[in-house]
Amino acid sequence: MYIEPFRVSTQIFNDNRGEFSPLVLKEQLPDFNIVQVNTVTTLEPLTFRGMHWQEPPYAQAKLIRCISGKIIDFAIDIRQGSPNFGKSYGFVLSNKNDWVYIPEGFAHGYITFIDNVIVEYLVNNEYNKESERGIKYTQEIRDIIKMELPTGCLWADIIGNERDRNWPTINEIKTEFRYEPDEQ
Repeated sequence: MYIEPFRVSTQIFNDNRGEFSPLVLKEQLPDFNIVQVNTVTTLEPLTFRGMHWQEPPYAQAKLIRCISGKIIDFAIDIRQGSPNFGKSYGFVLSNKNDWVYIPEGFAHGYITFIDNVIVEYLVNNEYNKESERGIKYTQEIRDIIKMELPTGCLWADIIGNERDRNWPTINEIKTEFRYEPDEQ
């Protein structure tokens, strides 16, 4: 069981034809079984997607990469009773060979930084609309994003959608995810 989000690295092999980069899940994530692959294209920079998760039995662990463009990928610990409950994790992704693993029990989202960003994520469970949940953006995420925003850009410039603005705050959510002390 993985208790925090983390980077997954791939080895890159180059020759005169280009490069080859295998992702060997058996070695790095032996318990991760791919059920679905999602590809998302976002047209405009400063678009925020998130913060989402699915409740059990449709909970999803995710393996994310930015195929084209630049994003900051976020995860927030939403496991009730976790010593890290509410903690945000941020990862800048701009290299298609750079992946981030997000375990079940974490809300997930990202913000784009250029036009036409393509993000791919592999998930270990199918999507179920009735199980989808979300939380509003947190101040901690805003602070992380602010460090990467172009000079003069304000939080008000961020593009989002109405549904994501209307999710409850982290202190208002109700989730079945529970922290198990033996996870350490």
